Amino acid sequence: MARIHNQPYEALLDSGSTISSISLDLVNSLHLPTSSAPPINVVFRDRQKIYQSSTQAHCTFVLAQHTFVHSFYVLPKQLFSLTLGCDWFVKHGAQLHFDTQRLVLPHNKPFTTIPLLSAPRGSTQVIHTQIHVEPSESRLADLRHLLKSFPSIFCKTQKTAQVNLPIQHAIPTTDAPPIRMATRRRSPLDHQRIATAVQDMLEKDIIEPSTSEWVSEPHLVRKEDGSFRFCIDFRQLNKVTKHDRYPLPRIDDLLDQLGHSRYFTSLDLASGYWQIPLRKEDKHKTTFRTQHGLYQFKRMPFGLSDDAGNTFQRMANSNFQDLIFQGVVLVYLDDILIHTDSWPKHIQILREVLLRVQKYNLQLQFRKCKWGATTLRFLGFMISEQGIQLDPAKTRAVAEYPKPSNIKSL
Repeated sequence: MARIHNQPYEALLDSGSTISSISLDLVNSLHLPTSSAPPINVVFRDRQKIYQSSTQAHCTFVLAQHTFVHSFYVLPKQLFSLTLGCDWFVKHGAQLHFDTQRLVLPHNKPFTTIPLLSAPRGSTQVIHTQIHVEPSESRLADLRHLLKSFPSIFCKTQKTAQVNLPIQHAIPTTDAPPIRMATRRRSPLDHQRIATAVQDMLEKDIIEPSTSEWVSEPHLVRKEDGSFRFCIDFRQLNKVTKHDRYPLPRIDDLLDQLGHSRYFTSLDLASGYWQIPLRKEDKHKTTFRTQHGLYQFKRMPFGLSDDAGNTFQRMANSNFQDLIFQGVVLVYLDDILIHTDSWPKHIQILREVLLRVQKYNLQLQFRKCKWGATTLRFLGFMISEQGIQLDPAKTRAVAEYPKPSNIKSL
């Protein structure tokens, strides 16, 4: 029998199931660590019960003195506490021999075989196993201990840090005369919003007063939460800018490098572009107009052409180049991902990355970072040990589009 704290549990080998699952009661009683996962619909043999699950639990179990670590979809009700589906068979190379009623595990030679028990009708075979809770508390303790060593890298103050690197963003322009955009009429409320944003950037040392002939117009963009993002309309400036051709990596090439990684950490740079200084002779080109005067940027602003992203990519690649070549770090603009196949290695690489973040005076937004996850969102995809899938949030509008009910809607 499977034993957890001397309590017996049975595990079902189900070669007809595409996924492995675990009962919600067992997850709650053992306090197993869980994470979000791509949603699935589970249909049972009688086709009368359909459950949807978007949560996976992670646990370690032992078969014939061999330890397995696996992720299980959590289901509210199922006949057995633990079900091992085709994903487990494929991952570990296990085989069912129905003629001898045995499970074969190719962990060593000769292969390990385990006798099976009969199962209720509609099931496959039952095995006796012992389940151990994955040491999630140990991993959390490792992360806490590591992060306590780097208190200075997390953005806590009003003033935005400037990177400690010999890098500046340049805006080389053609021989075109200075661009001065016409003033746009705005509502009193918009003027107030712009004034608030300007005051915030002054306090963070992002902008300074200007007397430049170059003048662009600010623009307010409504965000999903109803608030507004302050932007500058640099389209005219971008037209006369000589572009930087530094290449950005292809997203599909980056995802191909994940391989069989199991642990993932994503780092979010706090106002990443604002951490890159502007070249002194180009600051005046970023001047924008407000009701209270002219201001220019001291740091790389949002809204410039692709050159701004290229500058950031160049900086990130130069900082983490050796780790990128080792296949443990991915960088796309201001998205940094650490991925490894083992926890000790993950902590080792994460420590090295944080040391460089500290050395170069980069700042992280702690609440947006994801630490040591087994499943997370990255560049519009869900990544995990099981592979790469589209982020359900990106396809929800199509998946939930109502079925046409008449000729007109069709």
